[in-house]
Amino acid sequence: MDGIGAVWFYILAALGFGFVIFIHELGHFLFAKWAGVRVDRFSIGFGPVIFRKRIGETEYALSLLPLGGYVAMLGQEDLPENIPAEDKVNPRSYLAKSASWRALILLGGVLFNLISSYIILVALSLYGRPIIAPVVGEVETEIRDAKGHAEPSPAARLGLQRGDRILAVNGEEVRSFEDLTPLVMTSGTIPLTLTVQRRGSDAPLLLAGADGKGIAPIFDPASGTPTLGIKPPDGWLIQVTGRLGSEARPDDPRPGERIVAVDGQDLASDLTGQELMGRLQMRLGQDVALTLARGAVRRTVTVRYAGPAEGGDGAFGFPVRLGKLAADSPAAQG
Repeated sequence: MDGIGAVWFYILAALGFGFVIFIHELGHFLFAKWAGVRVDRFSIGFGPVIFRKRIGETEYALSLLPLGGYVAMLGQEDLPENIPAEDKVNPRSYLAKSASWRALILLGGVLFNLISSYIILVALSLYGRPIIAPVVGEVETEIRDAKGHAEPSPAARLGLQRGDRILAVNGEEVRSFEDLTPLVMTSGTIPLTLTVQRRGSDAPLLLAGADGKGIAPIFDPASGTPTLGIKPPDGWLIQVTGRLGSEARPDDPRPGERIVAVDGQDLASDLTGQELMGRLQMRLGQDVALTLARGAVRRTVTVRYAGPAEGGDGAFGFPVRLGKLAADSPAAQG
């Protein structure tokens, strides 16, 4: 992950965490309002307040760091002795409500998190998301430890080849590189056997090492995790392009071309679609130099990035659909 990708990752992670907190506190807030409890403040985040507005009896506030939040209700304190006597008997006080109402208010946050999670999962299942097929793009022959000593990679010892599609690890089905990574990282010193589909072979092959017992991952100091020593396919393949109401232009990216560099910076082989879109988003409304490759032929075109597009991952004046390049595809083999 490059510097820009790392920054975007942490920004998106913080915003995602803030969204979860917002939904949680919203559950408390709405149930409190439903019960007739007076809510003095609805606040998301910690640190300096960057926005506040009072609407009716409630002040709404947003602070700089979206890593927490709270709903301040009349009659609710961590220490009951700090609650004024008049607040305890106020009909709009949290303490004046029945036990069932207080329970609903307390559980409202969790209930809203569960409901929102279900809605998001349903939406993702309907929309879908791009995945990286578990196809071997590169096999590292050796891996060096922290002292610089090299040893054969588990992938090389297992006999993995470029273009192999990994079907299962120790009998557990693998559908994407996202499935493969946690299986390897959590295996520790447990030997792994791989079931793969190889080009030219009708039946799947079981790779279990010379002794037939499998090969355990080894620690890679570069990534800080156990690894087999394989990388996903290199490059992002343009699958579909199209201009509405106009003819294609010579500088348009074309289906079957690979994006191998953006503004002269080569794309890492493990670059995710989200990271690629994040890098392009930094150039929103600006001209972007794309280095495109088809086989051994490369060309650089300058197009204007117009942001995400309906029906496409990005728009360079027109929708573009991207897909991770499969190692066994004609485009990968030139």
